[in-house]
Amino acid sequence: MNMGFITSSYKSPTNLQLLSFFFLLFNLHASSQSTNSSITHGAMIRDGEIIVSPGEVFALGFFSPTNSSSRYVGIWYYQIPDQTVTWVANRDAPISGNFGVFGIRNGSLSLSDANGTIYWSTDSFPSAGNLTAMLLDTGNFMLSTVADAGDDQNALWQSCTDPTDTYLPNMRVYMNITRGDSVSFVSWRTSSDPSRGNYSMEIDPRGAPQIISWDESRRRIWRSGQWNQQIFTGIPQMRSLFLSGFRLVPVNDDVMYFIFNNPNATPFMRFRINSTGEIEQLTWDEGRLEWVVSLALAFHSMPTV
Repeated sequence: MNMGFITSSYKSPTNLQLLSFFFLLFNLHASSQSTNSSITHGAMIRDGEIIVSPGEVFALGFFSPTNSSSRYVGIWYYQIPDQTVTWVANRDAPISGNFGVFGIRNGSLSLSDANGTIYWSTDSFPSAGNLTAMLLDTGNFMLSTVADAGDDQNALWQSCTDPTDTYLPNMRVYMNITRGDSVSFVSWRTSSDPSRGNYSMEIDPRGAPQIISWDESRRRIWRSGQWNQQIFTGIPQMRSLFLSGFRLVPVNDDVMYFIFNNPNATPFMRFRINSTGEIEQLTWDEGRLEWVVSLALAFHSMPTV
């Protein structure tokens, strides 16, 4: 009978077969994880979809700030229940409605609506059909060729060189000594509006580098004191908080970068300039489920000399 045939033909899988099966499952899982952390050429993220960094630290997708219906593309902490946005693409050009698409087209990353209107884009690069955009566990989002995926030294564009208001550990803040320019971090206008606000901070590379903050009229309102290879001299708290974390790294005769990569730091730590002009260091408290301000540098309480 058929039932007898089916029963008698069954054989227990060998150890080799089981090993092959689990190896296949592992590779499928790894492939899925890799795909979910990147956007390939021609692929698009639509409103409601996200990509997640390989270690599930950060996510990228569409969001609306509190008390707002406007839509933006941004990066936030994936595992923190209180959505905390660290980078915004179209901060000055929100989309109305849930019809945005974001991806790689014609050699650039771009954000558009259903009508094809472009709200934000990077420069266009010649390797149009060979590009990928990857979200890293550092919170950096980079566009590169497929061969250089994940390599920030050879990235064509990356969010850490086009930041919003937030500095994250392991982010490289580049500056050009010859031209005297540096990456600028600009506050949100309000907690519900990520457009460029009234305050900014950057590292002034002229002479011994120092952090400068400015108001909307480009009036200097605070400075950190000069870098002495260990701390910024106007922030004595750095001796206990960050002494082994910050480094100034030369790239060539013209370019250098600052980086903070203290191995003892929690991954859920960030620095930002807020909408009132304060420079804050915040750490996520798992017990209280909230961000705790560990250090606040307010221009109205700090000397500018």
